[in-house]
Amino acid sequence: MEIQQRVLLKADELFRTYGIRGVTMDDIAKALGISKKTLYQSYSDKDLLIQETVEMTISNHYNGILSCKGTAAENAIHEQFAINELLGKMMHGINPIMFYDLQKYYPSIWNKFSEFRNTKVLAEIQDNISRGIKEGLYRNDFDVLVQSKMRLAEIDSCFKYDVFPPSSFSIVQVMKQSTEMFMYGMVTLKGYKLINQYKNITE
Repeated sequence: MEIQQRVLLKADELFRTYGIRGVTMDDIAKALGISKKTLYQSYSDKDLLIQETVEMTISNHYNGILSCKGTAAENAIHEQFAINELLGKMMHGINPIMFYDLQKYYPSIWNKFSEFRNTKVLAEIQDNISRGIKEGLYRNDFDVLVQSKMRLAEIDSCFKYDVFPPSSFSIVQVMKQSTEMFMYGMVTLKGYKLINQYKNITE
């Protein structure tokens, strides 16, 4: 593995564990067992490294969502469960303070996350809802765009450090409960039974 890729992956690991402000270039160099000079030959400053870890996260996130869609999912509800399981794996072990640090100290980089959420993630939510309506699993008596934006706001709230401090809440469990409540709120009777089937609940 090239040194630049090693640096990127290690920095991402440390940022997820300790937050961005809590990790220095010294910390990254020590964790890799390389000199600061070697580190700076790969990345001239921390901001560039943060930017590339964010871009990598966005790419992995989006590719993961796409892998759960279409023929990979039996229906819209199955798709939601698959995406939620994938996000749970991706979010496991992440310290939410990383997102707080990005918003407060690196707003221009955080804007990349915001743009991704407000375009691609929103579009995928709309697509799932539209699919569910066509399949008769979701009701058709609500505005799809409004419901999609509400869902996006719910997802954002899961990462709020002040609302769900990691010392008291598991972000994976918060995301799981949020997704289930979202689905229960818009399903038809057919969809309701299917959710319980996927949850292995005996009615």
